Amino acid sequence: AGASIALQHLFSFSSQTSGAAILAGSPYGCGVQTWHGITCYYGGLDDNTSIRYVERRHKQNLIDDPVHLKNTKIVLFSGKRDFVVLPNVMKAVERQLNHFVDPSNIISFYNTSASHVWPTDKGLCPCGACIWQNASGWARRPCCNVNNCELDFSGKMLMHLYSKEVKPRTRAITRNIRWVDQWRYLPAIAGNGTGSTMLRWAPVYVPKGCQHDVDKCHVHVNYHGCTNKPKSSSMASWWERLLWVHNIGLNEYAEANDLVIVYPQAAGSDDVGEGCFNWASYEDDPLFDTRLGVQLNTVVDLLNDLKRALNHTWWGSDGELVLDEYLAPPFE
Repeated sequence: AGASIALQHLFSFSSQTSGAAILAGSPYGCGVQTWHGITCYYGGLDDNTSIRYVERRHKQNLIDDPVHLKNTKIVLFSGKRDFVVLPNVMKAVERQLNHFVDPSNIISFYNTSASHVWPTDKGLCPCGACIWQNASGWARRPCCNVNNCELDFSGKMLMHLYSKEVKPRTRAITRNIRWVDQWRYLPAIAGNGTGSTMLRWAPVYVPKGCQHDVDKCHVHVNYHGCTNKPKSSSMASWWERLLWVHNIGLNEYAEANDLVIVYPQAAGSDDVGEGCFNWASYEDDPLFDTRLGVQLNTVVDLLNDLKRALNHTWWGSDGELVLDEYLAPPFE
C-alpha cells in the first residue's frame, strides 16, 4: 500500500515530484486489472491495461501530464523472498514506468533474499525474516519492518534521487521528531477526519540544519505499508509505526544532509485493510489515485504548508532513540 500510494503521488503530481522509490508495490491503476485482488499481489498483470489507465486519467485531467516523468529519478526494490507482493509484480511496475520514464533514470534492486520489508545494512533481523507477515499479524514482530540484507537501501536511494554526493549518515536525534496535525489539511469532502482514512497525527523528522528555515531544505515523503492502527495516544499503541520511522535509516541521512522527512499516517478502511493507504478502493474514494484524492490531497496540502504545519507540533524528548521516551501525540 505504501509503494502503491507513492506511485499514485508520482503520477498525480509528476510536475512537482523529482523522484520516487517504489518497494514491493503494484502498478499505477492496478485496481482496474482483472482479478486485481490476486494479480496485484501475485502477478499476471496486463501491461497495456496499465499504460492505458495512465493515459485515461490524464485525458480526464485528473493527473499531471506524464511527459513530466521522462527525467524523473526512480528506484525500484523487490526481495526474492517477498511472498506478499511477488517480484514479478514489481517487474510489471518497471515495465509501466519504462513507458513514461527514460530507462537510464531507473535503477533496481532485485537480488536480495528480503521479504516484504525495507532493506537495511544493520540490525538483528536476517535477510528473508518474516516471509509470511500480513497486515493484521505483525504488530510485535519487528523483523516484518526491515531485514538486514547488507544493503543500505536508504543511502543508495538518496544518492540516485538527488544525483549528487550524499554525506554519510550520522546519529538521528529523538527530539527532532515533530508531530503534525494531518486533519488540518483534509479536503472538505473528507468530513470531520474520522471518515478520512487518515490518522490525525503524523511524525516529521526535522534535522537541526532545517529548524530555523525549513524552506531551504529538500523534503522527502515516506509512505508506510499496512500497519496496525493505534488505538490510543499511548506510545505502546504507536510502537509499530515508530519502529518503522526509526529503523529504515532515513533519519540518519536526513540529519547529515538537511532533509526533512515527512511520514504521513493512514488509518485504513474495511476495503483496503487496517492501517493501509488506499491502493485500489474506488468505493472509499473514486478519485483516490488522482490530484483530487483525499489522502493525496491531505499530504500535498501539508507539504505546501509545511512551515506553518510545523508550528503546530509536539516534540519527542531528547536522548537516545528509545520509543518509551516519546511524548504521546495529543489525541482528542
